[in-house]
Amino acid sequence: MLPSFYPDPAFGWTFYVVLVGFLAVAAYLDLGWLKIPKKLTLPMLGAGIVVSMVRGAWMGGVLSGSDDKVVFAFANSPVLGALDGLLCSLAGFAVGFGVFWLLWILGKGGGGDVKLMAALGAWVGPKWMLYLIFGSMLVFVVLAVVRLFQKLLRRGVQKTVFSVKEGAARDNAKKTPVGARRRSDVIGYSLPAAVATALLLPCFFWSDLGLPKPVKVTPAVQASTQP
Repeated sequence: MLPSFYPDPAFGWTFYVVLVGFLAVAAYLDLGWLKIPKKLTLPMLGAGIVVSMVRGAWMGGVLSGSDDKVVFAFANSPVLGALDGLLCSLAGFAVGFGVFWLLWILGKGGGGDVKLMAALGAWVGPKWMLYLIFGSMLVFVVLAVVRLFQKLLRRGVQKTVFSVKEGAARDNAKKTPVGARRRSDVIGYSLPAAVATALLLPCFFWSDLGLPKPVKVTPAVQASTQP
């Protein structure tokens, strides 16, 4: 069976480790300093474009002669595969940038989140970026609920509700600029993106990574005996 995304399991695992490494560093910096520096996101973006072109050229060679599979949009040859990989990277960049730029405009994310998710899109392309955005949102909600329960257990319901209302009123009074990260937002999107990517990429490309096929358990059929 021809691979769908990674041309080789070793390449796939290297891709996975480097990408998750970038995201883990971003999450660490974001949690500690509420900032994702350009010194991290720009190299991540450049690496994503280069890796996508290499993957496209390699996948083009693997898919050469196939009539029904292409690298991204049109190519199934090594030379054009690099161009197809570049288009895939740019399209993924556009999806990540577009979604999180809108969140930034609405004041629901920081500028670092926009750059990080755009760089992530350059690695995985538009289709898988949409899945990772959805997965990141789910992880974000779970982390937010866990944090809320921690506050409830530590402060009680009344103090927690008062704290939330007081923080919202303080932010409104200060007229926080559009897209600015509130100091009270300690989760952000970097940690959810790292968790979602680490969990979902192996699921997306299970066979491409050389992982064993799940064993199908069939119920034992017992022969009926007559007395």
